[in-house]
Amino acid sequence: MLSAGDRRHDLVADVEVGVDRLHVVEFLERIELARRARYARDFYLDEKLPLPVGIPAELEKNLELSKMRGLDCIGGETPDIWVHALFQVARTINTALPPAEADAIWSRFEHAPCNRRLAAEEQTWVKLFRAVGTRDHAAMARHADDLLGRGRELSTSHKQFLLTASLVGNILSGELDRAQSAWDRHSAEVARGDLGLDLRLLYAYLAVAKSAAPADRPS
Repeated sequence: MLSAGDRRHDLVADVEVGVDRLHVVEFLERIELARRARYARDFYLDEKLPLPVGIPAELEKNLELSKMRGLDCIGGETPDIWVHALFQVARTINTALPPAEADAIWSRFEHAPCNRRLAAEEQTWVKLFRAVGTRDHAAMARHADDLLGRGRELSTSHKQFLLTASLVGNILSGELDRAQSAWDRHSAEVARGDLGLDLRLLYAYLAVAKSAAPADRPS
């Protein structure tokens, strides 16, 4: 029979093994995300399309749809369809690629002949994706606030993304009042879907930053 000390030792060992496995899983997930992001980069930028080895069908579909509409000027899909396809790809690209590589992609979209044919709202989405990818916080906040302020019906995931971009951009630009205003105007609507832990943590950070701000501001 194991002593109490032996049982505690085994429990600690099991916990350590579980933590190590979790770290390995997270590491492998980051590698896979980076692989998909590089595939998306090559899909948009290279003359010869890369082979879609192990690429999910959903990502492949979103890449093809967004490239056709945004770079090849083909197709008359409604803005909601192609912007959502680009939105899904942007989540992969901007998370995993360095700012310079992300900027190369979004710069191509912005300077493509198709961009002039897009509605102003569609162009703003592309500008926002570029700002997020390049970590341009002021532009991120400006474009997110613009899209939030248009009053269009948006999906839950789009509203979450826009409010998150607004809070991050405004907070990191020192525009705490703008961040608070975005929260006051849009958080209740976002919460009807799912406010999410990230947004709650951002708001908590905003509250702390605002409480500390008066001491640093000139009177």
